[in-house]
Amino acid sequence: MAQQTSQMQKRFSAFVRPVMADGALPAKVKELIAFAVAHANHVQFCKDGHAKRAIDLGATQDELIEAMWVASMMSAAGTLAGEGMRAEAAIQQAIAGLRAVHSRRHKPRITPATGAMSRRKTK
Repeated sequence: MAQQTSQMQKRFSAFVRPVMADGALPAKVKELIAFAVAHANHVQFCKDGHAKRAIDLGATQDELIEAMWVASMMSAAGTLAGEGMRAEAAIQQAIAGLRAVHSRRHKPRITPATGAMSRRKTK
């Protein structure tokens, strides 16, 4: 198992090196992105490593903090826009279903004293 893990680590490193090298994006920018993604995914080991590498490549503390905030904003936006809306729709659907069941069980009636409408449970 240890040998297999070592092989996988070597393969992963062989994949990472060219991806993180200077290209259309400078390596420093790639490290800032990797740091921010590690932050958003709560992977402290990767966050530490990419922060160190970004600093080695000239990133400032302000750049790291800003990258972190961008990732945090995107993570929150995804939750609010996607999951939050789906959750709200599911809640509204459940409430509508409960109202439908409730209205079938209760007949509306008008209270003589106030003229207000109320519901009385049917037998």
